[in-house]
Amino acid sequence: MKTFDFYQPTNLQKGILKQCANVSCGDWYTTNPKREETIFCSRSCQRAVHLLSAAELLKKREGEKYKDLMQLAEELGIECEYEYELPGTSYIYDFALLDYQVLLEFDGPDHARHPKRLHRDRLKDGAARSRGWLVFRYPTEPNAVIRPERLLKVIHSLVLASTLQATQYWTKLQRAA
Repeated sequence: MKTFDFYQPTNLQKGILKQCANVSCGDWYTTNPKREETIFCSRSCQRAVHLLSAAELLKKREGEKYKDLMQLAEELGIECEYEYELPGTSYIYDFALLDYQVLLEFDGPDHARHPKRLHRDRLKDGAARSRGWLVFRYPTEPNAVIRPERLLKVIHSLVLASTLQATQYWTKLQRAA
């Protein structure tokens, strides 16, 4: 958050320069230090955001972080979605490989420091597992673009696991014959 001086007709006071939280706006605006909690430049921006679901809002705000992953998944022919809202829950996961029922969560450094957040993550993971999804968590820097190598490692692990399962199944069939 940047602070600067701006002129008021009656006096000079501190103002706080902020960027509007409405992703479709994104304008910079100043706010009075007494109203530091404001996150929108206007009431119309605030109302417009409330018309979006949480997942839609995150998709608009976080899309740049996942563009490389989306491109790689598309090249590999894997159906995926970022900021995926798991049906039947209120949980939103960072990245979903829909073909494999795999969810990827990219946790910033603050996750390890907050017990409440760790507890919420355990509940979130449990909700996914109870619906047949695998969850992989990766530490990452805040607001960092997620590198495609992360996705390649997961896909490689999934291929190895499915190959191992197929081999075990084939061995059982041969023994039974």
